[in-house]
Amino acid sequence: MIKMGEIKPLTGSAGEIRKFCGKVN
Repeated sequence: MIKMGEIKPLTGSAGEIRKFCGKVN
């Protein structure tokens, strides 16, 4: 999960990574 979060921000999708984290949690 941390790795995915690291890759998302790299693409510049802070909003998407936040949505993904919310869905996972």
